[in-house]
Amino acid sequence: MISPLQSGGGYKSQKQKNNQKQKNNQLSFLYVLRFILAVSVVLWHYHFGVSLDPQAHPLLYGIRVMTIYGGNQAFLLISGMMFYLAYYRKLTTDKLSVTDFLKKRAVRIYPTVIISVLVSYLLAVIIHFSYNAAENINLIDLLKDMFFFGGRLFGGSYGIYNGPIWFLAPLGVSYLISALISVLTKKKRSVYWFLIPLAITFFAALGSNFIVPVFNVNAISSELFNFFLGFFFMIFLKKFENWSGWLKFSLRILGLVVAILFLYAFYKTNANSPLGSGEMIGSLFCWIPLITCLYGLKINFIFDNFVFKTIGGLSFHIYVWHAVVYKAWDVFFSIRQQPVYGNSLQALLIFLLLVLTVSAVSYTISELIRKFKVFEKIKEKIIKVNHPVSD
Repeated sequence: MISPLQSGGGYKSQKQKNNQKQKNNQLSFLYVLRFILAVSVVLWHYHFGVSLDPQAHPLLYGIRVMTIYGGNQAFLLISGMMFYLAYYRKLTTDKLSVTDFLKKRAVRIYPTVIISVLVSYLLAVIIHFSYNAAENINLIDLLKDMFFFGGRLFGGSYGIYNGPIWFLAPLGVSYLISALISVLTKKKRSVYWFLIPLAITFFAALGSNFIVPVFNVNAISSELFNFFLGFFFMIFLKKFENWSGWLKFSLRILGLVVAILFLYAFYKTNANSPLGSGEMIGSLFCWIPLITCLYGLKINFIFDNFVFKTIGGLSFHIYVWHAVVYKAWDVFFSIRQQPVYGNSLQALLIFLLLVLTVSAVSYTISELIRKFKVFEKIKEKIIKVNHPVSD
């Protein structure tokens, strides 16, 4: 027979577990948000004439418009939040070294990027030699794409063979700066050291383009700023947990209203208006209020499962692969003068299905590599071959 004390202890333990689980899924909605943002990027790049029409397809047009006004910036904002949540404390308490952190990020990013760039380069070679088109097949450019995410760090704008991977250049630099700051300042551990890169990137972007839009996508400092903004935004959200109920409710309502107003403004505004390319505006007055509104809601447990985690994981692969899939589409339809699928909703849906299929395969392979620690095993075998242990 269980005593009341034991029963109470068990109840308390179960309650602590439930509270911890609720804390863990406070940001579960980000799985869905990341997926929507990734799809919006695809619609922005390859709309097939469909998502340009707000009257005929208002939902597709609305999703597409999301990426014009801060979609990429929202990815950086979320990445900064996740760095604080998952890595900052470990880096400042010697639970994780800078080398191990960078290895973890590299293993997550590079295999997918390298394979996608190689496939895109192969398609460029096919286009160049089979269809007499002037495609760039420079090997130096190939290496830039594979290891430095295109020309962004060399004065260019986008990935050379896989355009969208330019986004990973500022992300990689943000990770590097954050890891170094965490380690160099761990004896005087304080999050306020991160105000230095936040201020530098803010004024650098402000100086490069002072007029509206305040931040231009061609300035790497704007992306870096959003990463460090996300870092401090996550600190705010952790404090937000302890606010009184009515204060949280009031701020959530305010955040929802502001987010809806700005999303509506973006929906009604074309890219040539003063709001065009306003990534900073999008991050500050749309994504931050929206995330604040959704953070910590009990309904988030709905998204804390395998299905939505997989959907969230797909977002990175959708972003990396969609331009490569379109290039393949271009090779087998447009260049071969077979306009089987023109500017239609059918074409767009088939294209999205292809992107999702390729992304799912890529995601599955990357997860298997991570689960079975493929790179660690390869490293061990190399060490054994080079340094055999004598009997």
